[in-house]
Amino acid sequence: MPAPENDSTLAEDPVAEYIYGRAVSDLVDHFNGLDDATVFTVGSAVLDQILHSEHGVLEKIADLLEAVAERVRDSPSDDGWDLSADLQHAAEETRELVSSLHDDQLVDRTRGLRAAPASRPGHAPGVVPRPPVAPQRRSR
Repeated sequence: MPAPENDSTLAEDPVAEYIYGRAVSDLVDHFNGLDDATVFTVGSAVLDQILHSEHGVLEKIADLLEAVAERVRDSPSDDGWDLSADLQHAAEETRELVSSLHDDQLVDRTRGLRAAPASRPGHAPGVVPRPPVAPQRRSR
């Protein structure tokens, strides 16, 4: 989704127009900030969101690559057909990655990990923080 040209947030933050990449970066930051008691529970939930073979993020990225491949194939440009084949290949590789990681049972293996006993006072095991919400573009 391209940002409006007159959006002042681009001057403040040069990657502001990459809202999906920013959302993933925020998720990484959130995950890195988790305490030891929740990191594996949240980690397995995040992996499930990414790797689910039907509804996961990577599967949806493969769907998007296929959709773009279909549209560019009809381009009047000579490169449309080749670009379509490249995008289709990228979609297939993405699905192979999902299959490989899912077959390795990463979600279940992560869920099975346990943190070391809490050594900090006030440590609250079992409290799972909410994942961050994708940033909203300020309207002018």
